[in-house]
Amino acid sequence: VGKRKESPAEHTWSSLVLADYFLNLMKDDSIDRLKVYEMLMYHDLIEIEVGDTCLSKIEERQDKEEKEKEALPVFKNKLPEAIRGKFEVLFTEFIEQKTHEAKFCKAVEYLDAEIHELDYKEDWKGWTEEFLREKKERLFEEFPEMREVFEKSTKFARDNGFFEQ
Repeated sequence: VGKRKESPAEHTWSSLVLADYFLNLMKDDSIDRLKVYEMLMYHDLIEIEVGDTCLSKIEERQDKEEKEKEALPVFKNKLPEAIRGKFEVLFTEFIEQKTHEAKFCKAVEYLDAEIHELDYKEDWKGWTEEFLREKKERLFEEFPEMREVFEKSTKFARDNGFFEQ
């Protein structure tokens, strides 16, 4: 997207493409692809109500999940009735992180954001590798293919001074 920030729609689309890429690499064929695609399609819609918060804005993120849960019934009722229930179920599953599909989608979401941010070195000011690992590394434990890309992007950031600002 050049030097501008990606839109939420672009983030959703790139997350879908990234998910498809990893689903085709993985040896685990037990993941429900349709559920993954639908969950990623809906996962950030609630941000229309509550906005997005950068990973490094720790104070602003403290009540992010609570704000999203409070906004869920309001936002859900703005959707067409035919998809309200599906949205609520998929969004709740994504937030709760209890299923393999939800964990996969969260890992994709965080990896997509990291890959995108490699174009914006200045956004990493004040970040440390330890901070990045604390926030993201655990998400890739079940997904070695994504873990490998996370390690490569983290190495790129380290080798190019992203953590030294």
